[in-house]
Amino acid sequence: MTIVNTVLGPIETADLGFTLMHEHVVSGPAGLSQEYPELFGPDLMERIVVSLVKARNGGINTIVDATTFDLGRNISLLQEASRRSGVNIIACTGWWMNIPPDMAGISANQLA
Repeated sequence: MTIVNTVLGPIETADLGFTLMHEHVVSGPAGLSQEYPELFGPDLMERIVVSLVKARNGGINTIVDATTFDLGRNISLLQEASRRSGVNIIACTGWWMNIPPDMAGISANQLA
C-alpha cells in the first residue's frame, strides 16, 4: 500500500476517499492567522469546522490545502480543523511565486 502524509499523520491512500485537490482553508500573508486572527473575523475555527463538516457530509473525505508558506500556511490550524471535522487534510509545501530573498542559499537539507 502507498502512504500519504496528512496534517494528522500518515494514512493509506485507500483511506483518502473522495479528494478535492486544490483548496485553501485559510490564506493570507505569512503569519497573519497566528499573529492577528481577529482579522479573519469572529469564530474562525468554528466557521472552518462547520464548512468542513458540510463538505464531509456531502461526500468529501480529504482535501489538499494548497496554501503555501508565503500565503500563510498554518499547520496547527489545519491539524485542529482536521481533528474536529473528520476531514483528512494534506498540506502542500513550497512557495507560491518567488522564494523569499532571506531563503537564498539555503540547501535542500537545511530546508528539510
